[in-house]
Amino acid sequence: MSIVQKIASKKPAIIFIASLLIIFALFIINKDIFHYSNVILIGRNFDHQIDSKQRYILTETIPLKQGTYTFLIQGRNQGQNNQWVLWKDEAVVQSGEFPIESDHFEIRYDVTPGVENIRFGVYYDQSPDEFQVDEITITSEFVFYKDSLLRHLTLSLLVCCLFAGFLFRLFYPGKYRRLLGNFARPENERLLLFFILLTILVSFPFFQKDYIKGDDSTFHIGRIEGIKASLEAGFFPVRIYLFTLNDYGFGAGFFYPDQFLYFPALLRLLGFDFIVTYKIFIIVLHFFSIVSIYYAAAKIGKNRFSGQVAAILYTFSAYRLIDVYYRGAVGEVLVFIWIPLIILGLVSVFSGKPEKWPFIAIGLTGLVFSHIISTLLCGIFILVFLLLKLPRLIREKALRIALLKAGAVTLLLTTFFWAPMLEQYFSVNLTFNNSAADMSQPPIPLRSIFALDTVWEPPVQPYVGYPTVLAFLLCFFPGILRKKESRIGRLLLLVGYIGIILSTDLFPWELFHFILQNIQFTWRFLILSIPFLTLGAAVLLPGIIQPKQQRWVLLLLMISCFAFSWPILSNTAYERRIESRGYKLERNRISDGKYIHVNADKEFIDKNQNTVLSSDPSFINLAHERNKLTFSFDFEVQEDRVEFEIPLLFYKGYQAELTDAAGNTIPLEVYPGLHGFTTVTVNGVQRGHISVAYKGTPIQKTSDWVTFLTVLFFIGAGVKKKYWSRKNQALS
Repeated sequence: MSIVQKIASKKPAIIFIASLLIIFALFIINKDIFHYSNVILIGRNFDHQIDSKQRYILTETIPLKQGTYTFLIQGRNQGQNNQWVLWKDEAVVQSGEFPIESDHFEIRYDVTPGVENIRFGVYYDQSPDEFQVDEITITSEFVFYKDSLLRHLTLSLLVCCLFAGFLFRLFYPGKYRRLLGNFARPENERLLLFFILLTILVSFPFFQKDYIKGDDSTFHIGRIEGIKASLEAGFFPVRIYLFTLNDYGFGAGFFYPDQFLYFPALLRLLGFDFIVTYKIFIIVLHFFSIVSIYYAAAKIGKNRFSGQVAAILYTFSAYRLIDVYYRGAVGEVLVFIWIPLIILGLVSVFSGKPEKWPFIAIGLTGLVFSHIISTLLCGIFILVFLLLKLPRLIREKALRIALLKAGAVTLLLTTFFWAPMLEQYFSVNLTFNNSAADMSQPPIPLRSIFALDTVWEPPVQPYVGYPTVLAFLLCFFPGILRKKESRIGRLLLLVGYIGIILSTDLFPWELFHFILQNIQFTWRFLILSIPFLTLGAAVLLPGIIQPKQQRWVLLLLMISCFAFSWPILSNTAYERRIESRGYKLERNRISDGKYIHVNADKEFIDKNQNTVLSSDPSFINLAHERNKLTFSFDFEVQEDRVEFEIPLLFYKGYQAELTDAAGNTIPLEVYPGLHGFTTVTVNGVQRGHISVAYKGTPIQKTSDWVTFLTVLFFIGAGVKKKYWSRKNQALS
């Protein structure tokens, strides 16, 4: 009797045990479903020589639903008559004396049905004695919040699905194999566990509560939050973010591809904390990068061992980890998923398999939707490669057709991104900060490539890591040069080392300022080098390893690669942590002011809030309303010609209309004002109502339809192909 049969014979007992485990797991997951906690860091010291005797609001608006809440206030008070104050909207609803000589105290507040917008503050009596407020923790043990319910429901469904899948695999192996096909084969299941193991090892800095802060991670988390807020407001696709810059509408979505950020934005909509969401997202990117390089290497090297070697080298590649943990460069991290597919497609097409062009199209489409600068670098590489292969392209029509198909499909699938981007780029005078003069660092010295470790502080010097950079040694093993299969491996290594040279000061970058203006940092060529070196090593290594030795080689390779990556992983886990307790997103974080009008200033936006600016000093704002990407106000002026700057950042696609006192509606021309805001001019109307809303442009709507119809076409073609394939199999 086999092991599976023995297990199946104990089905009732196993189901009973599994049920208990599910119940226990669901209890652990959902025990805090009705618990509410919000930590607000204040850090406010009051000084009688600086601060006047008055009330101070110390928090932003805190929306609280029906329930009983405990406010734990931590700080220190040695003066008389200092008070704490709770505001509901604009009215004081509760107040009391700060206890003297106490570092913490609690107050209770009951919220009636509905949502109350609460703010916390203090009354300072201007005493010379010490008075400070450090932080406030708001908790409730039984309160209904949509985010909490959705998050716990999602986790509960995930746990139930995992248990159900395990039991289905255990008791119905035949149906399981028929349903999943090749994915259910034992070797593929072991491969999946291999991918998961690598993902866990390389993600261990994230297995803690604290936030791991990279150079750009806060900016990208802000993008995710902006997409989430815009989706909640009903915008799709999201090109202008709400949340950021006081809901002025930040148009980074025009220029920074965010198609893959919809996944973490969905997690946010399901109630996951923004720090947890970011960690889950990066872990998922780790996993798919490993799968991508494995697939490419296994196909090029024509064996699983090549794929496993590539997966290990890629997982622990120093520069990839630097991008993930030090730089927080989400766009470049995404790129590591797609470049292996592009390389696989090019190798396949030029190896006599032009029908494999979809790999190029898929890789390029993913690249465009990930990072524009990396797309530029990859485009330069492909252009040079095709120029070198020009004689063959001229001779072989099949090659030309395959490449044209890949290019055309890529353009059609990505139309809804690049067409609106170009429209805004040529229509609006925006800031980009990509000139050569703005480069923060010169080309890296060659010696930094061979570093074992480096401190991630200016001047930053990325390195490749010894397991990857020493891949060229494989070329010197006896007999490997005589193997026909090794030609591709050597070519891949050559391209990888050319990329390394391009990233260093060995290359005369002073002659190529026009390229530097767009790529910013020469080390970005390592984005190409790492996949090429990894694939080259993976293709060559099987030529010197006997099949019986492969398991031990993989184990040794994993241990050595993990050891070489340990400086990055340990430094990240122990030195780059920021306590997540009380950590809040910065609404004003917009990556050095990029992607806004040249006249706009984020500090002015922060101070301006909902103020409408007018060229008429007598202007009276009778009433105003901000709703999503719409701003409306009632005005009264004295001059005949008045210019109004509405507090919405200008991008092409805003429309405005004026309703005068007689009820007549008049469309207004919209243009950027002196502060980069959406601006209109009113002639001959002294009193009326103006509404400005983002409606999009004909180019945006057309490009959306082009991409949508292209996707529908390929889905239909795939379904049709599968239908006829099954029908032919049935007839045969």
